[in-house]
Amino acid sequence: MAFKKKHKPEDENWLVTYADMVTLLMSFFILMATVSKPQPSLFEGVKQGLISEFATEGKGKGQEAATTETAKDAIQALLLKHKASKEITMEDSGNGMMMDFTEASLFEPNSATISDKAKPILDDLVLELARVEYDKYRIVVEGHTDDTQPTNPAFPTNWELSSVRAAAVVRYFIAKGFDPRRLTASGYADTFPKRPNKDGYGNPIEENRAINRRISIMLERD
Repeated sequence: MAFKKKHKPEDENWLVTYADMVTLLMSFFILMATVSKPQPSLFEGVKQGLISEFATEGKGKGQEAATTETAKDAIQALLLKHKASKEITMEDSGNGMMMDFTEASLFEPNSATISDKAKPILDDLVLELARVEYDKYRIVVEGHTDDTQPTNPAFPTNWELSSVRAAAVVRYFIAKGFDPRRLTASGYADTFPKRPNKDGYGNPIEENRAINRRISIMLERD
């Protein structure tokens, strides 16, 4: 003979508590909706504040992106003006852009003295990079050499030659009024050649060596 299981009344007591809680919450929200007075002016102020914030953020990003493009266009015009597009090349870097100046475009032979023909180009470059649009950029000047020993006794190794040349460019910028806090100078000797200095048989490649002897001026975003 089968018996049906009887539920105890206390098994469903939690429903009473739950119903009371729901009723209280509903009464609370009804009360809040009844006594509250919407303030359109306050709502409008919050809305306009959010719109202004998003617009400012978007404008800042647009200006930063435009700065790099503006720099490319301005420097390209500068190179055309001085007919130096073969001696100075530009390319994008991971955090900005880089200009490579050949040794011959900046320095007297076997020295770290900036040549007279290079000064008008550097003068225009200093004026361009000193504009407020470039305030978020640091200027990093790197000196590079080929793998041959310097012939000037003032430079025992390529480390001294590359470092002094980079420092000479930085000093020139500062002498023209450029903010020294935005400048960095580094010498790398022949540790980062753009092209191999020698072929597979150990024979020198003079064309490549000339390319490796360079000053890199990099614009890096802070």
